[in-house]
Amino acid sequence: MPPSHSSRPLFAGVRLLAFIPATLAALGLAAGWLNLPPLDDLPPTALGVLAGLLSAMGFLLGYGLGWRLRPLLPPAPLPRPIPVRVDLSRLSTEQLYRELERMNREALRSRPARRALAPWPGTRLKK
Repeated sequence: MPPSHSSRPLFAGVRLLAFIPATLAALGLAAGWLNLPPLDDLPPTALGVLAGLLSAMGFLLGYGLGWRLRPLLPPAPLPRPIPVRVDLSRLSTEQLYRELERMNREALRSRPARRALAPWPGTRLKK
């Protein structure tokens, strides 16, 4: 059965929360691009933080692009009823009538089969 809940609102919220700081960082970087000090003057810790931020953004962009381009899953197969074998020889006439009516209703509701199946194991259909 498919899940009764959806994770789309959660993904939308996560995307929104990730989009706002990324946008603000990009605007701040664009506004102060000319005032940035050369990378040689930065301490090693700041270089590590900058490299970590760049790799994290690259990872998130790659993950998001891969998520958007993923192939769709095939639809779930339709549930098929499990055939139940009934020993009709032990039923009374009333029970036999009810069982045959139930089997007839199920056969009318089911989709047509490609080939007819023998009603009982060991019997053969005439062609």
